[in-house]
Amino acid sequence: IDPYFPLFIAGIVLPFVAFSLLRGIHEERGVSMGQFAGIFLRGNPFLAMSSMIRYHLARDEYATVRVTEQLGQARSLLTVDELLETLEDPRFNVRLEAIVSLARMPADARVIEALTKVLDGTEVASTSMAAWALGRLGDRRAVEPLRRSLDSGYRSIRAQSARALGALRDPSVIGELLERLEQEEDAGLLMAYASALGNLRAREALPVLIRLMPAMNNPGARMELALSMARILGKEHHFIDLLRQTKHSLGTAAAQELARLPRRWVRRGGPQLEAEIKASVDAFSHEDEEEGAAHLARALRTSGEKGAGDVSGPVLAMCAEHIENDGATQPEYILLALHTLHSAAGK
Repeated sequence: IDPYFPLFIAGIVLPFVAFSLLRGIHEERGVSMGQFAGIFLRGNPFLAMSSMIRYHLARDEYATVRVTEQLGQARSLLTVDELLETLEDPRFNVRLEAIVSLARMPADARVIEALTKVLDGTEVASTSMAAWALGRLGDRRAVEPLRRSLDSGYRSIRAQSARALGALRDPSVIGELLERLEQEEDAGLLMAYASALGNLRAREALPVLIRLMPAMNNPGARMELALSMARILGKEHHFIDLLRQTKHSLGTAAAQELARLPRRWVRRGGPQLEAEIKASVDAFSHEDEEEGAAHLARALRTSGEKGAGDVSGPVLAMCAEHIENDGATQPEYILLALHTLHSAAGK
């Protein structure tokens, strides 16, 4: 026992006293003490607090929009009240920026509720953005509001809601989206439903996507449909890597991808498949894209005849048909074919 002994005892006792006092504090608006402390451990509390001060000092629309963006960048629940307040701002650009900023926030119940209220509103632009924001948050509580908005009278809202449901990866919506895909005639909605089903990895959607892709006159739409099928087949990152490589040189990327196919798998397809793939690699490596595409189409036909698989076979057959007719002028079919061969060979 020495002069420091009381300090030592106080260091042990006082935390327990403080803990018992804090436990007696009543919750306000459903925020427990643990949740309140957690607010300061998520996001950037320093940016949040400085942005809150600037928010109340903003004098014009431009400044308010900039500060609203910073409130979202903080990713802190400290700024939720300010962002919810901006949702009711009379200035359209401020309201729109508030929705984008809320999409960056943690999936708090108040955030979901506020965006759902906007989704159920009548302002078309804001409602469409709210659907996107709910999908970006990735919280399953948004599934039911988004399913309701699939029946909206506005196609833009239905399309964005479908894409958001795909982003949420809830398999319970596959049946409804597939039914809508088979009955829809609007190109924008068809693309939205197809993209959502691709995100959901819905293999039952492949026959419809195979019929839909050749009907699209827009190369961007065909590429998005190819991506949807690639997602269903698996290894989305491989498709994106291939796409980036073909932007620089289609021939080089195709030759390298065909050369990477497992030799055991190629030999199992027979000498004709092996010869066609070798000829395609040679042509593509010399930047003769048309000749390489012709040999690739014959390789795809041979691969289909040898049984590439229940899932990949119809995709390869579609790609072969269009590569035979169009050569290398529609590279999305070559890209999808290469990815499908990669998926089939990897099984």
